[in-house]
Amino acid sequence: MAEEFRLGKLSFPLSTQIKAVAETIKEIPDLIEIRKSYKAYVFDSLIYMIMFSYNQVSAFSFVKNNINGNGANQSLGTLTGDRNQSTLLTDDLKKSGINSESSLDDLKKYIDRSRMITDTAKKELLRFITGSAVKEGTSDMTPNSQSYEDIITDHIKNGGIRQIILTGAPGTGKTYTAKKAAKALIGKDQTEDQIKERIELVQFHPSYDYTDFVEGIRPVTGQDGKMEFKKLDGTFKAFCRKVAENNRKVAENNEESTDEKKKLYFFIIDEINRADLSKVFGELMYCLEKDKRGTKGRVQTQYHNLPSFHRNGDPIEKDCFADGFYIPENIVVIGTMNDIDRSVESMDFALRRRFEWLEFVVDPNSLTEAFNGGILCDENEKYKDDVIASIVALNKVIETKGSKFGLNRQYYISHGHFTDLPKQENPDALLEYVWKYRLENTIREYLRGENENSIEEFIGSCREAFLNPSVRAADDISEENGNDGSEQ
Repeated sequence: MAEEFRLGKLSFPLSTQIKAVAETIKEIPDLIEIRKSYKAYVFDSLIYMIMFSYNQVSAFSFVKNNINGNGANQSLGTLTGDRNQSTLLTDDLKKSGINSESSLDDLKKYIDRSRMITDTAKKELLRFITGSAVKEGTSDMTPNSQSYEDIITDHIKNGGIRQIILTGAPGTGKTYTAKKAAKALIGKDQTEDQIKERIELVQFHPSYDYTDFVEGIRPVTGQDGKMEFKKLDGTFKAFCRKVAENNRKVAENNEESTDEKKKLYFFIIDEINRADLSKVFGELMYCLEKDKRGTKGRVQTQYHNLPSFHRNGDPIEKDCFADGFYIPENIVVIGTMNDIDRSVESMDFALRRRFEWLEFVVDPNSLTEAFNGGILCDENEKYKDDVIASIVALNKVIETKGSKFGLNRQYYISHGHFTDLPKQENPDALLEYVWKYRLENTIREYLRGENENSIEEFIGSCREAFLNPSVRAADDISEENGNDGSEQ
């Protein structure tokens, strides 16, 4: 299995060779000297661009042959192992004017439009470049200190991202953050009704299908009171129709306002992985691609030969989708999911690659941000430091001792288990309440089918860590010093 290489809150698989190159960059004096002649984030981005785009990188040939005083562009040529492809990439970089003085925006624009870089690589590169630029002082906020809301809004507003999936452990506030980010991008000056007009939220479930999402034959009551079957829009197509018609009105009225033309609409899909996505999306997978958005990406839907009707049974006049369905360019699709309800690997890869992925990680920073947001009621607010310490201690047990059961960070306990709690007299009572009524049963469910004795031992470790985090910390120190506490 490929190793994971982490950048900030995100992780992705890299081959051993690529990881070796990444480590080597920090150690080679000649490379450090070359790097000094560049804006560091430009140089690093060019190197990582190749590393993310191709997995044939040889660490040895990189160090031996490609580090020279002529700068990064020349060294890129032999990294891929395919001379023709390497030459095309190098020429492409030169024609685009990417050099030591390129700005952060220049790099983003190049990566976004380049056909030499895979879609997956583009997503990771945009994240990496933003992080590198931060280290160089182009921003006053590091990736790790950015809130998830800030990351989402930045990628949509500045990165041009139109599809993103928020993933991570249950209860990390993914749907809440998606709605909050959408409202932030719409603007604080909008009324509540204007905001609702531009945000639609649906929740997927195993029974959700194409007829719910795109279009289908549904019963309606005619003007004579009789039941008839007609083609009606599903939730997503109805939303797209509304946006397309609004866009058409703006164009017909010759509204020059840039804000009007760039007005974004948000379609949020909660629990996106709980439905059979290939059946739900159908031919819409084609329309999701950035260069297939708008009227140029029209497709014929399954019931395109039938006229469309409103839900009241009236026919749709001047149907904007009469010549084929399309997704307007100003619609942002945000999906949320947790990986343990249904594995990420089970998602259709053709659909998967069309989304950017952002993992919500449960760590002290994210927990502090969440609890500072007022999750606990006023009476329990003073216990938040104790709660954070207990969650961190419990999650360490889940990842270490729980690994033999197949548990990892996707099974972490998060702040979502602490909402709507009754007032407690002290932190111990609060933690005991949460363990008894919210956590123990969840953790037992994680271990369904395992050996009963092993389950009880693990549950005991979890309980001890959660209710006595200071004891757990002492155990960790003991283990680091080589004493695991067992009898000799």
